[in-house]
Amino acid sequence: MNNQANHAAHEAEAHLQVEEKSNSVAELQGFCAGIRNFKSAANKAGFVVPPALFDTANRMEPWIRRLDSEEDDGDMECTLELDVLTEFSRILDLLTTSDSYTALEEITQSSIRAKKDFLYSEAKSARDLFWIRGWHRGFTWVKTAIKELYYWKSVKEQQAAKRAKEKASELPFGDDVA
Repeated sequence: MNNQANHAAHEAEAHLQVEEKSNSVAELQGFCAGIRNFKSAANKAGFVVPPALFDTANRMEPWIRRLDSEEDDGDMECTLELDVLTEFSRILDLLTTSDSYTALEEITQSSIRAKKDFLYSEAKSARDLFWIRGWHRGFTWVKTAIKELYYWKSVKEQQAAKRAKEKASELPFGDDVA
């Protein structure tokens, strides 16, 4: 997941090179900082995030991607097969019930509260709002990706059940034979 977060951060860094609007620059900078802060929080919580994974050069193509990269709300696809998603969700179930994950959730909530406090008490410009919005998106990127993987697992299970039902209805025996 960290390699995929690095991919998202790398894309944000690439957009930073050409972005001209200061609010958009702030949001992209915040996003990159949020991903770095998440990795640091994961280390504090007991997960081992090797220093090499803090570099966005260590990345991999996302498993869930937008079909039309120009649209924010475009159609999505998941490149993982159902058996891989099933195994991955089993691992995620173990991971998300661990003490380290509970500690990470506490650190996450504490970090988000600190950013909200900053926003309400010390922020001086709209740029701060955009930076924190990007930071929040980056900081919660992995949690959002986990939810998306569970969603795609259920979609692929439904598709598999539908295919199995269609295939069974094509058999010459009828529905009464199991």
